[in-house]
Amino acid sequence: MNFISQLSHMDALPLTWIASLKASRGIYLLTCPRTREQYVGSASGENGFWGRWQNYLATGHGGNVELKIRDPSDYQVSILEVAGTSATTLDILNMEVLWKQKLQSREMGLNKN
Repeated sequence: MNFISQLSHMDALPLTWIASLKASRGIYLLTCPRTREQYVGSASGENGFWGRWQNYLATGHGGNVELKIRDPSDYQVSILEVAGTSATTLDILNMEVLWKQKLQSREMGLNKN
């Protein structure tokens, strides 16, 4: 829950942190350093947070509609909530919706869904 880093610093993380990020799923926040806009996302797939963030590093947008039309950025990434081990993908998606509402990331951020 205390994790905050720039995406560009991911590969410099200790192997124990990478293992923890791979084993954890939940909700994260991307913040654009240029515009200060926020994007709330979920990590529910293989390799958890680590796998999701590696996708951003590889593509610059992680498949997100609003991020695709923007110049790539070195987003700051942080964990908002870690899902329990029994949480389903649907549970995590519902957590994501709640965080989007709390942070108003659809109205004042980069979420368009």
